[in-house]
Amino acid sequence: MGLCVQCGKEKAFPGYVRCPKCIEKAEEATRKCWQDEGKRSRYNKHGAERRKKLRLERKEKGLCPKCGKPIKDGEFITCARCRTKHNVNRRAKSIRRPGEHFKERIESGVCMYCGGKLVPGYKLCEKCLEKRRRINKGINPKASEKWRKEITAGWNTKQKSSGNG
Repeated sequence: MGLCVQCGKEKAFPGYVRCPKCIEKAEEATRKCWQDEGKRSRYNKHGAERRKKLRLERKEKGLCPKCGKPIKDGEFITCARCRTKHNVNRRAKSIRRPGEHFKERIESGVCMYCGGKLVPGYKLCEKCLEKRRRINKGINPKASEKWRKEITAGWNTKQKSSGNG
């Protein structure tokens, strides 16, 4: 183990290049920075601009915009490794059935549309509830009740018949 690269006085923590005191100071400074909304938004904006510029530079040079490695097959924008990684991630996300994210949000006790805090007795937050009320204000309630019953009946039939036996 060597000396701390920051203070140069104490031994570095095992597996790190800084001593425990300097690690703690750095973490506190990071926490402080991320709690300040202005600093955080400036940092995020600067990072996004930098990444965008880097991707464009790599693309102009004929390199993979994601990792910067040379592209061997010229018909694609990204390299084979990044393309494979992207496709695996995309397929993993698309495995979810439609509406599954709504069910997950309802089960976790948050608004099914935005993930906000629920209004007691509803599955929506105040903002989304008001939006739905404005949308539904002009709809004929008798017609929508009829449709709701038809959809519910069809849904119940699908659930019962979708079993394996």
